[in-house]
Amino acid sequence: MNSKTIRAALIAAMLVGVAGPALAGVDSRATDRAEMDAALASKVSLTEAVKAAEAQSGGQAMEVVFGDENGRFGYEVTTITPDREEHNLFVDGSTGSVVKDKATGDDRERDDDAEHSDDRD
Repeated sequence: MNSKTIRAALIAAMLVGVAGPALAGVDSRATDRAEMDAALASKVSLTEAVKAAEAQSGGQAMEVVFGDENGRFGYEVTTITPDREEHNLFVDGSTGSVVKDKATGDDRERDDDAEHSDDRD
């Protein structure tokens, strides 16, 4: 390789190193904005989601995050039971239903929900 080729390769690598994270930040901000809009539009409050998750698991909430699961926005609630069993539940932001309990494998997603039936685990 001659020095011009090496110099061009170094410049290209620096541009990718600078532009890559900047472009990723644009996508991340758009995703954050969509998630914020969905949280504001949610019919279920954080308090209602926690109550539903605690009732389902028999535990106490220790962490709640609003997020997206399989194209559906809602609350990811982590609870802990008195016997120290951890449950990771998903509460639908539109209905307030607990649709997944990852600790027990209990999947309460309804078969009649055709809109999301193709993208489930």
